[in-house]
Amino acid sequence: MLVVLPEAMPHLIAATRQELSRLEAIRRLSNDTWPDEYDLNDGPLLEMALHALALAQSNSSDQVDLSGKALWFLTGLLPEYVSRNFGDLSDQEYEALRSVYQQKPVSYAGEFPAR
Repeated sequence: MLVVLPEAMPHLIAATRQELSRLEAIRRLSNDTWPDEYDLNDGPLLEMALHALALAQSNSSDQVDLSGKALWFLTGLLPEYVSRNFGDLSDQEYEALRSVYQQKPVSYAGEFPAR
């Protein structure tokens, strides 16, 4: 179970949608020769994460029913998302996203950007 503060929810949804769009663009352009960083299974895992986030948001819940590899993928998006949007994040949004990242399983994404 992932605890998400309300300030983080729209950013988690945006980060997930952006990554799904990126993966779809790779799929369309690759002609069945996938780049090393592309895995056909990533999309469905991120779709699971997006569904869990949307469900929690629609229920006004801070509890997101997400664990395992889908959680790993979601939290792995955060360092790059925060770096890319650093100047646009309020202190509350930044701290809410950092709180989510601190709940991550062992991640491939590296350190969370410092404020």
